[in-house]
Amino acid sequence: MAIAIHNLVKEFGDPPVRIIHRLNFVIGDSEFVSISGRSGSGKSTLLYIISTLDQPSEGNIVIDGVDPAEMSVEELHKFRNSNIGFVFQFHYLLTELTALENVLLPARNIHQHIEKYDEAMDLLREFGIENK
Repeated sequence: MAIAIHNLVKEFGDPPVRIIHRLNFVIGDSEFVSISGRSGSGKSTLLYIISTLDQPSEGNIVIDGVDPAEMSVEELHKFRNSNIGFVFQFHYLLTELTALENVLLPARNIHQHIEKYDEAMDLLREFGIENK
């Protein structure tokens, strides 16, 4: 999966504070990269934008030739659930749900939780948490 970032800017607040300043880079297929920086420098914000959980203020991101900004909300959900994954810095699990229910939440949003049940259980078994 190739990722290209073009003139990416992210601002927050009013007046706007620029967190990411005209960032440009390409990550090729099968490349591994690391993102480092001091606290508050925009690392998590960048990952949220790359993962399509947030949008840039300016610029664009292209993932395998696709610009997520041109997708409908439903297309974006399907794209994200099929192509993107990472471990959040904070887990954001719902404590009132089981491990299986938490894992299946993204699939439920696109009405695929029944189809994904066996795969989810296999993954939970692999980590020994199928009964949590």
